[in-house]
Parts: sequence; C-alpha cells; structure tokens
Amino acid sequence: MSLAPFTSRLLRRWHKCLGLSSAIFLAFMALSGFMLNHGNSFNLDSTDISTPWLMSWYGLEPVTPDQCFQEEGLLFCSQGDIWVLTGHRLKSGHGEPIGAIRVAEQIWIATADEIYVYDLSGQPIDKIERSFLPSLPIRRLGTRNGALAVNVGSSTYVTGDGLSWERLPDNAKINWSKLSTLVPEQKRKIAPLFAPSLPLQRIIADVHSGRILGRFGVYLIDILGGILILLSCSGLWLYFGTKNKKN
Repeated sequence: MSLAPFTSRLLRRWHKCLGLSSAIFLAFMALSGFMLNHGNSFNLDSTDISTPWLMSWYGLEPVTPDQCFQEEGLLFCSQGDIWVLTGHRLKSGHGEPIGAIRVAEQIWIATADEIYVYDLSGQPIDKIERSFLPSLPIRRLGTRNGALAVNVGSSTYVTGDGLSWERLPDNAKINWSKLSTLVPEQKRKIAPLFAPSLPLQRIIADVHSGRILGRFGVYLIDILGGILILLSCSGLWLYFGTKNKKN
C-alpha cells in the first residue's frame, strides 16, 4: 500500500529536518565514544582539567588548608586528595597524611598504612607498603639522628632504608613531624595549587551520557535517542512506501 502524496511529502520533510538536526549529535556521540574506548591512548585519565567555571559547574570550589607540615626546606600541605609539596602538586599519594619530614635529600610522607618517598622536586621515588612496615597503623612520623622514625601504637621504630626496622626504647627522643598554622602570605602562594580538577575522561564520559547537565541531560539524551528511532522508522516507511508505489 503506497503513501498518499501529501503524507509522503510531509514525512520526507520531517525526516530531513530530524536528520539534519541529529547529524551533529551523532557525530559528537561517535567521536566521544571513540575517545572513551581508546582513553589510554589519549591519556584521558591522566589529563586533569581545572577550568574554574567548569569546576564550579560540578560544584567543586578551591579549599586551602589552614595548617601544614613545616620544617626547614619542607612545606607539605594536603586537602582531600590534593597533596602539595613545596610548590609542587603531587601526582601520587592517597589517604590522610599524618606526617611529613625531610631526610637528607628526600621527603618522606606517611599515611596510616603507607609511606611515600619523594625527591625535593616532588618526583616520586618509592612507596613503602604495609607489608614492609613494622606494624600498623602509623600514628606519628619523625626523625632520630638523621634516620626515619615511626610510632605505631605504644612502640616506636627507626629505619635507615625503610626495610629494616629497629625498635627504640620508650624514652627515645624523636623529632616528630607536626602541623603548624600558615600565615596569610603562605596561604596566598599555595592557593592556586589547590584548585579542584577532574580527569578529562570523567568530563567526556559525563558529556557523552548527558550527566554533565544533571537529570535534564539524561532526559535530553533519551529524547535524542527517541528521535533516532523515529528517523529509522520514517526511513523504512519512506523506502517501502516509495517501493510499493513504483510497483
């Protein structure tokens, strides 16, 4: 059964309009999908975006800490997942730091269950995991005669290489790492380093799914998906309708 001429022309017009309006959407979905599927090749997960207006859109605002670990040649600050060491934002490091000290030309930063080792420029050197520690959790970090010292509960241990640990007597004198309050000038200098950021992969995924626009964005993607279904149906209708008319 062939379509009436008027119905056929109207359907062709709507099919053309919907197709043109969906072309950009389809091209973007294909491009963003390709990038997400090959995220490692594009380094999407290791590329951080910190554009202020975009971070505000996500509800992320910069928060600068009031206290940091300080000693001669060392200023280490943390806020959430952001670690800043003497003017450098660190790539590695997870957890709440409980101390940071300088031993020779290295910086040692401890959480409750790991110790991270960096050079003075903030480049990671090593990480001492829980299996190499004398006990857990680490409560304090310090130095004794130029060696690293950790307090785990009621015991204190010292090491020269992070692998071999010697228990110290209870009355041993330790230079413990401790927090100190920043002066306004220090806070001003480190504030840019605490600007929030997100991996590019997360942003592209949110745009691809529409979630970057919240609930409205998800509905928008659903509507566009419905339009594609309509395009498929109208295309089939026009094809078979025209074919029947010729026959």
